[in-house]
Amino acid sequence: MAGDPVVGRIVLAVADLVTADTWSRLRICGNERCAHVFYDTTRSRTQRWHSYEVCGNRTNVAAYRARARSGRASDG
Repeated sequence: MAGDPVVGRIVLAVADLVTADTWSRLRICGNERCAHVFYDTTRSRTQRWHSYEVCGNRTNVAAYRARARSGRASDG
């Protein structure tokens, strides 16, 4: 019986993570609109986005703009 080779590689990768006790390094991207899951390679295990250039930057710009809007609303 043959299966999908992509699914097989994913299953083997997950098994390796469980065996190596590094399962906790899998993260879901902090961008609410993103569905990416990634492996956190940082020593401190604090990576928040699958890609800072894509999701991290967008999230930070959106937060900045929201703070700027709320600051202007309280001024006037």
